[in-house]
Amino acid sequence: MGTDSTARKAALWIVGAVGISSLSAKAIERWADRNGYLDDPTKGLQWLLSAVASVTEFWWFYPALCFFVGLVIGLWWDALLRTRSRGRVAESKSLGYAMKDYAEFLQNRASRSLNPWPGRIADRIPDLQSLLIRIDAAGYWTPPQRILDLNDDGQLLQVYLMFVGTLLADGHFEKARQEALGIQTEFEQAASRVKAR
Repeated sequence: MGTDSTARKAALWIVGAVGISSLSAKAIERWADRNGYLDDPTKGLQWLLSAVASVTEFWWFYPALCFFVGLVIGLWWDALLRTRSRGRVAESKSLGYAMKDYAEFLQNRASRSLNPWPGRIADRIPDLQSLLIRIDAAGYWTPPQRILDLNDDGQLLQVYLMFVGTLLADGHFEKARQEALGIQTEFEQAASRVKAR
């Protein structure tokens, strides 16, 4: 129902614009013919240039011109930033979904495979590395390759991917950044325990 109403409104705007423009064109043509601008086009151009030049004589012209130029530039800049922001949001959400998918893959592989960690995901390690590069490029803490050496059966990696990925997919970007840093602390503690052994 909403798209039907929108289409109807658009059609009415188009019909109205065509009707007004044809009436305006007819009125301008009559005015130009009455004043002799159709017979001598240079006369019309001279009139237009003198009218524009006379407007520039007013004290308010240049401040108004600066205001409107600044307004146009500001609106353009705002639209550009909003477009870029929407692209980043969509990219971050897509990254979150990819992280969740990989976490679910890890969970499924752990339940089906008898191979020890990280051998059970050897065929998908390039995908993991690519995902970690994307996460790093997005500005979030990324676990190093040493996370595969932890003796936790991939649990910390799975928690990281699922938790941070869910937050990103839901649009909670700052919370995702904080949780990633919290998992970084857990990783550093686990890595120090591995080194101590």
